[in-house]
Amino acid sequence: MDDFINQERQRYERVVSNTRRNSQRHSSSGGVSNHASPSILEDALSADDWDVLTIYVDILQPLDEVTKELQGRPGENKRNPAPIADVLIAYEYLLHHLEHVKEQYKTHPEQHIRWSMELG
Repeated sequence: MDDFINQERQRYERVVSNTRRNSQRHSSSGGVSNHASPSILEDALSADDWDVLTIYVDILQPLDEVTKELQGRPGENKRNPAPIADVLIAYEYLLHHLEHVKEQYKTHPEQHIRWSMELG
C-alpha cells in the first residue's frame, strides 16, 4: 500500500504543480483579454478559483486513492474485496488526513472552506 500511496502522491503533486502553474500563468497574463474573445473565456476561472480547487483536490485526493486501493484486486478474474485489516488501516489513514486538513484550514479566509471542514 505504501508503494501505491507514494506513486499516487507523486501523480497528485504533478497535478497540483500544473494547476498552480496554470493559475500563476493566468494571473500574470492579467486574465482574459477584452478583444473579441469567445464567450466561454468570460467564464474562465480566476486565480482564487484555482486556489480553491487546489485545496479541494488536496482534501479529496486521499479518499480517491483509498477507494481505488480497496475496491478490488486487479488482475484477478473475480473481484475480491479488501481484507478487513486493509479497511481498518485505510480508515485510520483517512481519519488522520481529515483531522489534519480540518486543523489546517480552520482559519482559511474562504468561509465555505471553513464550513466544509467543520461539517465534514
